[in-house]
Amino acid sequence: MNREKLQGPSLPTSFGFEKEHELLRSQARRLLAERFDLRAFYDKPTSYRELYKELASLGWLATESWLATALLLEEIGRVLLPLPIAPALLAAQALPPDEREAVTSGEKLATVALDTEGPEFRGVPWIESGLFVAPSEGGLFYGDLPEVVKESVVDRTKPTARVSVARVPLRARCEIDLGAMLERAWLLHAAETLGAAEAVLSMTRDYAIERRQFDRPIGSYQAVSHPLVNVMIAVENARSLVIAAAAALDQGGACEVACRMAKVAACEALWLAANRGVQLHGGFGFTWECDVHFYFRRALYARGALGGSEAHRRRLAALLLDHGVQ
Repeated sequence: MNREKLQGPSLPTSFGFEKEHELLRSQARRLLAERFDLRAFYDKPTSYRELYKELASLGWLATESWLATALLLEEIGRVLLPLPIAPALLAAQALPPDEREAVTSGEKLATVALDTEGPEFRGVPWIESGLFVAPSEGGLFYGDLPEVVKESVVDRTKPTARVSVARVPLRARCEIDLGAMLERAWLLHAAETLGAAEAVLSMTRDYAIERRQFDRPIGSYQAVSHPLVNVMIAVENARSLVIAAAAALDQGGACEVACRMAKVAACEALWLAANRGVQLHGGFGFTWECDVHFYFRRALYARGALGGSEAHRRRLAALLLDHGVQ
């Protein structure tokens, strides 16, 4: 093996994380905690259209920095906010200036179909109406979203739909190619999933501190503390990869490897966190009253969306190893 030929992602030496980014994260977390209640949503699902417009007015749909955008998506994932922020961000990147402005201002909704290519798109992030960006004839095109068929989903905060390509009047080719769009989609998906994983970790840690058995917090027992540490390691590993991928996108580096790695790491961190969360909450963890099951639902959704971990690993192996092994 010629190890000199093994190449990883082209990453910047400085990720660009400053105090302003931490301030952005804390402000976003406070805003979402005040404006959204996950249990209230499950009790009475609503569109939260006014909150969507408010976030748009704050610039959440206008991507100037992928690092800042990743931090916002992380906070959205922490609370499982049921708004199509990520699809709108992705669609806005592909639309012409006039349509992009309408989407980033919140006047229009937009969604994207990336998991499948016609004649019928499945798993499309659901919106009531708006613009639709989809792959067709080797490129990305956009048009007005026709009537869609909502799908049955395990995670109510991520509604999806089926769209027949024959009924989509695609207007024109987009200004971005499918490969670049997928890289950005993997990053946003990873950031949102990372936020959900960290939320479960915090929830389970707090329970392990508060719940007592034999006059001791259950977190003092190795059977509880060691699995929590494993989850923490997985979450921090995913965070490093998400920030690295965002920084690479900001600086125009080669991003496919970094974005795929971030997607895989974040989905597996959430899967581990949700499983251990249910387990370490004991009998309470299996009930409706325990919030962990909401995140378990998200973990099921996240694993399959935008490609499973096995497919991403195969592609990563091809990118990193095939050209380096002789």
